[in-house]
Amino acid sequence: MQLAGRVLGLATALTALAFALPASAGAAFPGRNGRIAYAGEARGVYTVRPDGTGRRLILRNGPTSPVYLEPAYARRGARIAFSRSITSPLGPGTPIGSIWLARSDGSHRRQLIAAGPFGSLSSPHWAPDGRRIVFYRAHPCDAFNSAELACPPEVQRSTDYGLFVYRRGRTRLLTHDGNFPSWSPNGRLIAFVSQLREEALYVIRPDGSGRRRIFNRVGVVSVDWSPSGRRLVIGYGTEPGRRIATVRADGRGFRRLARNGFGPAYSPDGRQIVFARETVHGVFLTTMRADGKRQRRIRLPSGRAIQAVRPAWQPLPRRRHR
Repeated sequence: MQLAGRVLGLATALTALAFALPASAGAAFPGRNGRIAYAGEARGVYTVRPDGTGRRLILRNGPTSPVYLEPAYARRGARIAFSRSITSPLGPGTPIGSIWLARSDGSHRRQLIAAGPFGSLSSPHWAPDGRRIVFYRAHPCDAFNSAELACPPEVQRSTDYGLFVYRRGRTRLLTHDGNFPSWSPNGRLIAFVSQLREEALYVIRPDGSGRRRIFNRVGVVSVDWSPSGRRLVIGYGTEPGRRIATVRADGRGFRRLARNGFGPAYSPDGRQIVFARETVHGVFLTTMRADGKRQRRIRLPSGRAIQAVRPAWQPLPRRRHR
């Protein structure tokens, strides 16, 4: 009974974590399928082979903080960006997130973008050139609201929030109302979810021009480009009952793929999708074909299913044929 209680407690905690944090997923760049990175089991960020073997803990959480989340692979899979959260002075329910980089094995960590005293950064995604990262900065008042405190007038006037592009120590604002970004494989567009426009799906150029809505039929909460750039996989709906579907790059051709799933990401070869699937027992790392068929949990060699959120699939360089 004690073991069952611990398992149930873990499942409950992970489910709460899944819905309390941004529903982003690492962008899919073309290549060979490498390892899958995910946040899970309250210990930090892991990587695992698609068959469930070779699991490694690459970013270990502290007892209370920091907490590592949202791994995102660079185009060739040698580096990851991720968010690192620490407890805010306003209380444990108001974390402050910053953007960090590391090698794909978790070594050589360094902070890339720091948050302000109350603002929080999340949802990092690489550009194909490996020199730019798009990310989300929350409004500083969000921290005060979470702590049920009145937001000071000087903080209310802040304009330093929304989607930004980072390059060489500088940031450029793209839009105030966007979140959950995903950079297209050709580098020309960034897809994002508008938080003020009924959770509609938009695209915008990296310089901030050419913003246009491409999809508004369901409440979108996450998006990821296919490696070919022809389709996007989206998570939509509300808790409970989140769904996964794909649409063409122009927003047409809607296809439902899976129920009770969120945070989907394409495999680098474009043939599979990895996502987190919610059940009464927890949130489990799951793969399926790009058409939604052959859904299966990823299991460790012991047979235990992996509880996880925020998966990202590592792209490896294609082998050269002699």
